[in-house]
Amino acid sequence: MHEDPRQPLSYSALRGHTVLLEAPPGNSRSALLENFVAQAGASSNAQVFSSNMDEAGPWTGLQGLLRGMLPRLRAEAPDLVERHAYELEQILPELLGQLLQSQVSLTDSVPLTERVRSYPIDRAYRLLHGCVDLMAAWQQRIDRAPWVLAFDHADRAGALVVRFFAELTRRHVGRMEVSLLLAVAPGQAQSLRARLGESIPVKHLDVALPHEAPPALDPDQQGHEALELEKRITDRKGAEIHMPRLISLWRNSRTPERALRWHCMALSLYNHHGYYEDALTYALPLLEDLERAITCGGNFSRWDIVSGLFNALVATGQPERAHQLVFDEAYSKITDPNQRVSICYSLSMLHARFLKNPDFTLAEQFLERAQDAVQHSTLPDDEKHFLTVFNFNGLALIRHRQGRAAEAVKLCREGFEHLQRNLHLERHRLHRSVLLYNIAQVNMSTRAYEEALRNYSTAIEMDPHYSEYFNERGSVFLRMDRLEEAVADYQRAIALSPPYREVWTNLGQALRRMGRWEDAIAAYSKAIDLDPAQVLPRVGRAQAHEALGHDREAIEDYSTALALDSQQPLVWANRAALHYEAERLAEAVADLSKAIALAPGTADLYQNRAFALEGLGRLKEAREDLRKYLEVAPAAEDRGGVESHLVALEEQLRVA
Repeated sequence: MHEDPRQPLSYSALRGHTVLLEAPPGNSRSALLENFVAQAGASSNAQVFSSNMDEAGPWTGLQGLLRGMLPRLRAEAPDLVERHAYELEQILPELLGQLLQSQVSLTDSVPLTERVRSYPIDRAYRLLHGCVDLMAAWQQRIDRAPWVLAFDHADRAGALVVRFFAELTRRHVGRMEVSLLLAVAPGQAQSLRARLGESIPVKHLDVALPHEAPPALDPDQQGHEALELEKRITDRKGAEIHMPRLISLWRNSRTPERALRWHCMALSLYNHHGYYEDALTYALPLLEDLERAITCGGNFSRWDIVSGLFNALVATGQPERAHQLVFDEAYSKITDPNQRVSICYSLSMLHARFLKNPDFTLAEQFLERAQDAVQHSTLPDDEKHFLTVFNFNGLALIRHRQGRAAEAVKLCREGFEHLQRNLHLERHRLHRSVLLYNIAQVNMSTRAYEEALRNYSTAIEMDPHYSEYFNERGSVFLRMDRLEEAVADYQRAIALSPPYREVWTNLGQALRRMGRWEDAIAAYSKAIDLDPAQVLPRVGRAQAHEALGHDREAIEDYSTALALDSQQPLVWANRAALHYEAERLAEAVADLSKAIALAPGTADLYQNRAFALEGLGRLKEAREDLRKYLEVAPAAEDRGGVESHLVALEEQLRVA
């Protein structure tokens, strides 16, 4: 679609859509965006933001939106500030330590030297969903005016902000009053379209504007500003706020190599937060010339840089590349035993967890080398105790994956007791809780539910603000049919974290088993809203709808679940039952045939199809299905009745 550049973008025509605006950057494009939001009127939540990652890091664009919301949130809905404190603190670095205070998990609060848990990549996605929820709550509680948001330089946005555009579009554009305008440079619309995801509905406008040369930068002035800005970075908060701008300044100065130190810092910091995709963006200059990066990296050693790249590559699904990097650039070049401990451990975990073809023998050999390095290191005794137990934990993971559950539990238990004996109780509390958590997970896999409960509960006592511990313990209660306790744990997990799909699905499962159908539907619906590609909440919601007599809604959910995964015999059978009740017998037969093809040893499927076939007058096929039913279930309680039914069918066929 091409727009006449002499006419302003029409808000009325684009209202309620996400629009990719392809036009040359510069003052003309900026004026176009300002004009677009102005058309929405003063009563709207209408603003223009830059989303150029070079300006303020991974959250550029979304930070501006949240900062604009914060004053009214604090004045009119302080409970929403409290509810979304985690998202606000993570995205707005100036708020660090102000909102959560003591309500912080050990993963967030322990010193970097005791950090033994890395966030999964989807933890950052929870922050995005929390922001989308916050915007929806804003419209419900504070201001129902439409959101009209224009983001300039959207083609230069970080991975997380692009995902925010996609999730906001998917979840609320068209349902909530949101209009989203994303401005990109000529030729960049398709690239951003691919980053958003092909399923995300967008409009595309190509606007012919005059090309404007970017303002000339004085490299001497850029270097001077960089030096002044460096003086302002004295702690983590300062780094979070100023580092992206500092990198840009040094890159445009006469000494661009001075940016490399800060690229190393960005890699470390954004890995720490779990922003792995954006961490890799900042790591590109390091990957391009590692030796130069090591020379210019300041306090960052070769292993500091390589381990940061390893973490980001593994988290983003590139373990083979991570393996080559660690082996070639660390294991083959670093001889210091203090560093070889974690080098060998990393290679062990690559072979045990991440590479496509696990090699547990090789993984165990690398752990032995790691432990040998511990013994030859010059580290303090406390650190040697910790690293020894850390290696035990790695071996426990290998044993668990080998199916040697008892040995895995023994290793974790011995590690926990070793720390208890040899370290002050305040040292490595996170690792102690992780060891108990690991034991509980093995307990779950072996159905030792009472043991799992004890270990999860002790881990929770040590780390009472970690959402996943409550979610996992809730699932133990669910397995034990202690449904009230399961619901309480799931609700606590929800309160402690921005939204994630697993806990809402689990809550739905518990509520459905309690017969709380409407509540279950609401929980499943939240899980589906967070991730519509899930099968389990679709099936669970269908079953809840079915229990309430909502047959149309149940069939819709069963159908979607089957479109996502057609290899589900019971779902085919459940949908067949609804078709049968509605006298859609041909559809019931078709669904049951699919179910039988997938589960030919399930006797009831043949009997149910026989009834549907009989209703269609297909008596010979019905007779064969009843015979097959008795063949598969020779001790069936209703055998006598089925045999009588077969006799009646034979008589009907004879007469016919």
